[in-house]
This record gives sequence, C-alpha cells and structure tokens, in this order.
Amino acid sequence: MYLSGSINIDPSKMTVINKVKPEKAFLKMFHFCTGGVMSKKEEEETFTAISILHQINMACRQMGINNIVRLSKDDLDFYLDEEGKEDDLKDALENFNLKIHKVESDFFEKLTLLLEDDKSPFQSLIEISINRVHKVGDYPIMIKVNSLIKDFKVNEGEDPKDLKKRLGTQFKNQESYDSMVDKYKLMFQTYLQDFEQSLRKFIEVDDIEIKDNVRILRTKKPIQDKVHYRFRDTCRAPIFYGYYGFDDYYMYAWLWGGLCHEHNLEVSNFDLVDEAGAEILSVGDEGFDAGQTDALNNANDFELPALTSGTYYGDNDYADTIGASSVVIINAEGGVDASFFSFSDGDSGFSSYDAGSGDSSGGGSSCGSSCGSSCGGCSS
Repeated sequence: MYLSGSINIDPSKMTVINKVKPEKAFLKMFHFCTGGVMSKKEEEETFTAISILHQINMACRQMGINNIVRLSKDDLDFYLDEEGKEDDLKDALENFNLKIHKVESDFFEKLTLLLEDDKSPFQSLIEISINRVHKVGDYPIMIKVNSLIKDFKVNEGEDPKDLKKRLGTQFKNQESYDSMVDKYKLMFQTYLQDFEQSLRKFIEVDDIEIKDNVRILRTKKPIQDKVHYRFRDTCRAPIFYGYYGFDDYYMYAWLWGGLCHEHNLEVSNFDLVDEAGAEILSVGDEGFDAGQTDALNNANDFELPALTSGTYYGDNDYADTIGASSVVIINAEGGVDASFFSFSDGDSGFSSYDAGSGDSSGGGSSCGSSCGSSCGGCSS
C-alpha cells in the first residue's frame, strides 16, 4: 500500500493570475525557454507557466520541501538527482539553463518539477506538471503526491522475509488492519490539506481540487530483493521509477497484497495497480475477502475478485485477464483543450524583467509581492 493524492489547479478559475516576478533562477529558465524567437502570445504563456511553477515552488519551500529530484521540459530531462543532494534548486535550474542551449528552444508543451519530502510521517515524491495542452477534463496544473510510510522502512540487515514478519503484527486481524489503514489515511489527508493551505498563500485561486486514495500493488511474483523493483522507465506514477534513496521505503508495498491474502482480510476503498503503477481496478465500499481470491496473491496468476460493482481498466499488466471477462473496461481518452495560460488583462508582465540580472525595473526583493516574510527569504 502507498498513499496517492492529487492537487489540481485550473488557471481559468483564478481570480487573477499574479504576474509575480520569478527569482533569478526561474527568470533565466524563462529566458532560455523562449530564446527570443517566440510570438508575443507564446512568450506570455511561457512566462505565466514559469511564474506559476515558481509560486508553487515557494509554497513547497515554506513547508520545508526544497529537494529537487527531477526537472524536465516536454519529458526531456534537464536535471535528475542521482546522488540525493539537498536544497538543490540552484543546481537544477543552472543545469536546465546549460542543457537547453544544446536543444532547440521550442514552445513548451509540458514543464515538470519533481520534489522529495522527507519531513513528514511519509517519504513523498511531489510531481508538479504544467500542461499547456491537455485532455478534456484534465487540469492544466497538476500536482501528484505519492507517499510511502516511514514506519515500514527496511531496517539495516532486513530482507523481505524479515520485513514481512515485522509487518505481520499489523495484519493479525481485521480490526488491527482497518485501524492501521485509517490512521495513515487520516495523516495523509492532513498532509494534503496543509499543502493546499500553503499553496493558497502564494496563488490566488477560487478552486483547488484535492483527491486522495489508497493504492495496493499487485506484483507478478513474490519479491526477492530490492533490485527486483528498481528503475521503471515506463512508470505511471513517480513512486515506481526507483529514485535515489527510495529503495528502503518501497519494499513493504510489494509485500502488502500478499499479507492481505494470507491473513484473509477484507479490503475495500482502494485502487489496485500493477508494477508500473497502472490502474487495474478501483474497489469501493463493498470490498472483497482477499483470502478467497488470487487478486492479491502474487504466488499465483492474477484473477478478478467477485464484485457486484467496480471500475476496471484495460491498460495494465493484466489486461488480457480483464479483457477475457464480462466486465466493462474503462480506457479514458479525451480531446485537447486550448491553452489556459494567457493573462486576463493582456499584459505579459515580463517586459520589464532582465533575465540576466534577475532584478525588476523597480528593484526590491526577488521573491515577488506575494512572498512577504513567510518564505524566510528566497535564494537564487
């Protein structure tokens, strides 16, 4: 099990898209993204996207979240932390500015910033995506949060059998299991609410959509060691990639489903996902007895649990099994929306900024007017 959340922002619901001057590093990012060859509208949209990304980053820093794991433009990596560096915003953006010189400065489709947070009860990855073009029904600004439970981190010298034995005390009966799941769900919901409140201090928006759910992993076979789950380039969620430092936190999630099966536990209100994070099925209040099916038993082939209702998905490791059944499969597709990144007053707001110096024509703090004293000073 791991906790998954989303915090989605629609710029069209913003009362005003603040033209907050990005600090020097983000301003350089804008300069190198545009390269001076874009139309006025394209420059406005790029500036707005980077300004919003900067404001979200300020909200994260206020929460003590300042470790950057990945920075990419249109799925091309410009920074990937493979050493576990801390407080590496400056390194990431300097690397972005250096590498983007070597590629064409095309109009962006997607900007992605991935952060790590280890200052809560969870070891979390926070993926911030700014999507200029997106499917109908999707939000152009999407924040995904994947959290692993620190209490279940592998201790030094523990192997999967040792960890499974330690976890077993939490799975001994239905009451113990339900109490444990409810405890971590509540802690995660509080974490997301704190995140939302921090965002609202920096971004004026009428509506922020928050969702959270429990996800249980259905592996193809029992886990033998940490190497079994490292580095999945085609992962659907950040937690499945195998980023530096996450191996020891991740192992318990590979044992969870099997423990539910062995202890004949009733499981409900969760999404079942495969080894790359692709959704298999969504289970509601009805639930099922994990001991009466091989839905979670990775010692045998996967089978669908007996549910009177549920949402089934077709693009996953078990698509053939699901496709051979009589259930209705969901494969969501959508059209494409226009950009949501134009300023409401038609003023781009970037003409007075000097990307080289990082100073506005009026001088003052590089934090922008919305920062105030709450961020503790923004570094460049």
